[in-house]
Amino acid sequence: MQLTDLVTSLEVSKQLKAAGFPQESVFKWVDVLNGWELCTVSKFGNWQSLESNSFGIFHEKTRAFAAPTASEIGEQLPLEIETKDNAFFIDFDILGDHDIRQYGVIYSNSKMVESELPKFSSTLNEVLHSEVADTEADARAKMWLYLKQHNLLGKR
Repeated sequence: MQLTDLVTSLEVSKQLKAAGFPQESVFKWVDVLNGWELCTVSKFGNWQSLESNSFGIFHEKTRAFAAPTASEIGEQLPLEIETKDNAFFIDFDILGDHDIRQYGVIYSNSKMVESELPKFSSTLNEVLHSEVADTEADARAKMWLYLKQHNLLGKR
């Protein structure tokens, strides 16, 4: 497993920033001389590439996007969302096998009992929303984006 499998992709990171996701993270995608690279960030505002020998100091012209881990995004997702008629609970699943693996996030009114690509099945047919992606971080991020777009992040 590579570090890029543990954080959001560059494209999803851009969407998160545009939607107002917190930009505090140990990892950031930084626009360095040769393109975008995944970097670590120190508490002093320095960055160092994990892909090359590039390093630098953040300033107002540095183009960067937080690359949060699945755990960092999970801290922002509600465990439960209540609507007028129902309560939906979050659940996660790994779909596929070692060769073709995807990650899923679902809000449903029941626990998952069976998973199929690309949809989830649950004991009850009440699914608020589900997301599937190639990495757990991107699946969770896409769910956060959906909840943000539909004003559901504060519904705990």
